[in-house]
Amino acid sequence: MGRHKNVRAERAKVLNVARDLARSGQHPNHESIVAQMEPLDTAARDGLQDIRTQLDRLCALAQIERARIEIPGRNAPTTQLPR
Repeated sequence: MGRHKNVRAERAKVLNVARDLARSGQHPNHESIVAQMEPLDTAARDGLQDIRTQLDRLCALAQIERARIEIPGRNAPTTQLPR
């Protein structure tokens, strides 16, 4: 039972790292995340394949948010209008 619990905990940890990478906006899709996490053992990578659609959606949302934030002048300080 203890080994099974450790495997589940390790898998959860890997999936959470993958989700964080997807939310970072630095990856276009699940493929680049899987490639970055390639050194992991096979069982962990298999878990990533199970959530590839979720990772793609998180990547897309992060890219939209990143593009929205990087609009030129978007974060520029506002100047006071003359009264």
